[in-house]
Amino acid sequence: MGVTTTLLCCICASGMRILPVVIFKGVRKNVIGWNPMCSLVHLSPKGWINTEQFAEWFQHFIECISSHRLVVLFMDSHVSHTTPEILSKTSYNGIHLVTFPSHTTLLLQPLDIGIYRLLKEGWRKEMEKFLTEHHIAKPDLCDFNGLLGSTYCGAFQSATVCNSFTKTGIFHFNRDAISRWSSCSISCHWKQRSKWQWGWNDFRW
Repeated sequence: MGVTTTLLCCICASGMRILPVVIFKGVRKNVIGWNPMCSLVHLSPKGWINTEQFAEWFQHFIECISSHRLVVLFMDSHVSHTTPEILSKTSYNGIHLVTFPSHTTLLLQPLDIGIYRLLKEGWRKEMEKFLTEHHIAKPDLCDFNGLLGSTYCGAFQSATVCNSFTKTGIFHFNRDAISRWSSCSISCHWKQRSKWQWGWNDFRW
């Protein structure tokens, strides 16, 4: 049986990206292993993100983004993303939070549109290479970040990130973008525009 590991990713319409946060299942900190990307590493009993860890990630996001505001952050509508603490920080730091309607992230979330398919393909190749070289059933948690490094860099190329935002129509804004590549049509109206548009999502193995 597999073990759940959550990867929190965030990208910007300018082509930038924030170093990911990896959440392992467990309670002991000696499972982190080699960390070539210097990603943030957390532990949780089930390997899922919780309210406390999302609040820590949000502070990480604030520290990473440009000091020039306004900033618009797009994310899914999970209850942990809109706590009073998070909403207070968005107001204080000039961040406008936009949550996607339920069941629309496959159409509107740039990470889902352009990044995660490449990440999955790269991860599968890295796993095949690892198993061939080491002749064992599977890698352990200490191997995870090392395997993830090249896969992550390959998927999160600047041009790919920019193209992912373009396909969703978020930036540059294009209300007809989705209808050109999907049979589904979703109408979204944005009242605010910003120099920096960020998209956040988590990814699980």
